[in-house]
Amino acid sequence: RCEGWIAALRLGILAEPRRDRVTALCTRGENGRDWISNYLVEEVLQRQTEEVRRFLLETSLLDAFNAPLCAAVTGVDHAQDILSTIVHADLFIIALDGAGEWFRYHHLFQELLQRHLRSDRGDRTLAELHRRAAVWLADTGQVADAVGHFLAAGDIEVATDLVEHEVHARVVRDPFGAQRLLSLLCDHEPSMMHRPRLLIDRCRLAFMFDASDVARLAPSVEAALASLPPNDAQFPTLQAEFLVVRTHAAWQQGAIDRAAETSRQAELCLHLLDDFMVGSLHFLQMHLCIVQDLEDEVGQWAARGLAAFTRADFHAGVVAMQRETARWLMRSGAAQAAAQRFGQIHDDHVYDSPMVARELVFAYLYAAENHYWQDDLPAARGYQASMSTLASTLQEEQLIRLAQLAGHAYAEEASGHDAAQPAPADLVTVFVTRVLRDIAIEFVIRKLIADGNEAYAWQLAQELGLFAAPEPAMRYDRVLVPMYLAAIARGVDLATLTPQLEEALLQRQKSGNRFGQVHVLTLMAWQQLRLGENAQANVTLVQAARLA
Repeated sequence: RCEGWIAALRLGILAEPRRDRVTALCTRGENGRDWISNYLVEEVLQRQTEEVRRFLLETSLLDAFNAPLCAAVTGVDHAQDILSTIVHADLFIIALDGAGEWFRYHHLFQELLQRHLRSDRGDRTLAELHRRAAVWLADTGQVADAVGHFLAAGDIEVATDLVEHEVHARVVRDPFGAQRLLSLLCDHEPSMMHRPRLLIDRCRLAFMFDASDVARLAPSVEAALASLPPNDAQFPTLQAEFLVVRTHAAWQQGAIDRAAETSRQAELCLHLLDDFMVGSLHFLQMHLCIVQDLEDEVGQWAARGLAAFTRADFHAGVVAMQRETARWLMRSGAAQAAAQRFGQIHDDHVYDSPMVARELVFAYLYAAENHYWQDDLPAARGYQASMSTLASTLQEEQLIRLAQLAGHAYAEEASGHDAAQPAPADLVTVFVTRVLRDIAIEFVIRKLIADGNEAYAWQLAQELGLFAAPEPAMRYDRVLVPMYLAAIARGVDLATLTPQLEEALLQRQKSGNRFGQVHVLTLMAWQQLRLGENAQANVTLVQAARLA
């Protein structure tokens, strides 16, 4: 609590300057944890002048401060002189910069000053102090701190106004910063629900961080738009952007026809969209063409999306578009061409922002998988190592753990690591983003079965609900391989899997996903062998081998 024993000793000396009272002080220190707050700091405060004491109390609500901010909060025009007095007296104040302009109070000292402030002043006065701090911080561009003080003052709508304006300005150039600002309003969700601009920007961030959030947010965006008068100047632009959101939501829900129709409506409104939203729309149109097996159009939408993201100076979008193009080649069976594209991404892009690094992590993940399925383990491990390095740089636990699980999956020997056999609760806790969790599940189940631990693979699949109703359809597509791996390895009720595997194969044939067809055919052959249907398994394996 004292940030070190030296600070505690200094606090005691300030309170007990007479040596003959130090023994009594120590005795009190041993007899209770509240001795500092109940005695020492009160003694320190009592020895200050009224002006200094008032200054200490009113500035204690600041986590960092300089003289102009203190002047704005306290209304004292000679704040610099008082601050210099406090620094000279060493009243538990800590310099935050080499120039000696910014300071903070010792945490315990601040805590106790705030306790006195709350007891001495009413809520109205406290709110006004926070409000003064917020205005000064907002005017000087320290938006996150300003929002915190507006919320502390009870000015929730003002705080939300500030967040809305700043998030819109940052959403493309600083997505992580925009996310942090939004997180400040996590306890004030209702204040955002009537703001279509802010809700759409939340969807923009969901495009980048967790696409499954878009379907959840889309109804709120629609309701907020409905509350705007049609003659509102922003309405046409917001309506056009909402069409992109609706396209994304339909895609996430597996409603391909609806997504295609909505994308055509959005295409008519390109003149109202900024380049980021144009790129996001074309990104989706590329994927719609992939699942509809419209190969001739995939490259066209990819090129248009790449151009839009380049115009927007959104480098992360450029990486994402290049990565998804390489993944399309991988899905369609052009593994060598995909490997070349992934290699170009690796060679051409450097870590120049957290968002670019995050997109590169996923590029390296899919590049590693492409090489793994070509039986090129050294290349797979090389990409996994690059993925792990970037994930550690980002210090994002989900990505770090995903890189570790990929490393276990690419290991030739059986793994005895607990990290390779996580409990279901660990997967849910660590991988809060559903897409990442599904990828992690596949790595874990694949490795468990390769290591001969079929029983735990089945248990994990059951406890994670992989066999529950597949909702939405896109998630079902991602977890299909680990789901059937676990079921076939278990070897029970195998005949019931036949219609499901046949339907999965049909869907992959319709979408031109040749890579996925090889997976399903191999699963079908394994199931047939376990059922004793050797002749049929032979036919299936020949079909898989030809496709491979």
